[in-house]
Amino acid sequence: MAALFVVLGLVALVLGADLAVGGAQRLGRRVGISDLVIGLTITSIGTSLPELATTLTAAVTAQGPGSEEAAGVGLGNILGSNLFLLLGLMGLTGVVRTLHIDHRSLYRDGVALGVATALSAGAMLSGQLGRVEGVLLAVAYVVYLVVLLRTEPRDAVPSAEEDGFFLDSLGVPEPATDGARVVVGLVVLVLGAGVVVQRGIELAEVLGVNATLVGVLAGIGTSLPEVVVSLRSAAKGSADIAVGNILGSSVVNLLLCLGLSAAVAPIPVPDTVLRLDTPFLVAGTVIALALMTERRDVTRAEGVALLTTFALYLYLRAVYG
Repeated sequence: MAALFVVLGLVALVLGADLAVGGAQRLGRRVGISDLVIGLTITSIGTSLPELATTLTAAVTAQGPGSEEAAGVGLGNILGSNLFLLLGLMGLTGVVRTLHIDHRSLYRDGVALGVATALSAGAMLSGQLGRVEGVLLAVAYVVYLVVLLRTEPRDAVPSAEEDGFFLDSLGVPEPATDGARVVVGLVVLVLGAGVVVQRGIELAEVLGVNATLVGVLAGIGTSLPEVVVSLRSAAKGSADIAVGNILGSSVVNLLLCLGLSAAVAPIPVPDTVLRLDTPFLVAGTVIALALMTERRDVTRAEGVALLTTFALYLYLRAVYG
């Protein structure tokens, strides 16, 4: 039953984030916020809301009994999501179609990812992510966001599609409908995060595995929005969107999600995370950026290599678990 609840929690995370982001996008347009700013803030952060909610819930839960297990789920969610994005999704996208890397994504977002990885890995070396480290990571994200807003071309961020909502058919005024989207989405998001963390700890105990492994698998599940965007973009030949989505989401995970969570509640770093997941995060980031820098593309063969590296990580994580 624990596994079923974890799956249902993941579904709630994705649906809740979709509802909240959709409502926030429409409200933003009504108050005169440009599509550029909406795309670089609400939309980009919105795809990482599941990771943020899960890690924040785990950080708060880690202040009580079972702190290491809760921390393992939270950190595994962030690190697993990033490794999946950089190795698994980048590799899968490269297999679908050779990715030709835009120099702006490489030098702006690639550098930001390198810095974010170094900062987050360094902050975890002490065995605990404290509030000071969390604030510094969050501030680093704000700096990155300012750079994005100043360097992104005005026509680079397309308008998001607006999906229907059941209140629309009831004659409820549009601003109220959009507000309901946000509120309902956030409530579902918080409930889903609580289920994933609590039931994830139970599932780890039932299976006799490390809770970090459950967090890693949950991180793959919460990355579904990025999977859809990247694979669709790659299939249409828009490699710059696919790569930008992967790099940007990875930066948001490390700086904003991890930073805000640690700023709210210090996160103990399990020993296995320091010995396995963190080194793999650094190595995976270096490998992905090196492949992109070499010829500014990721070929199908290189995509297979990235997927193989991710499979090796999952195997070792399972063995550790």
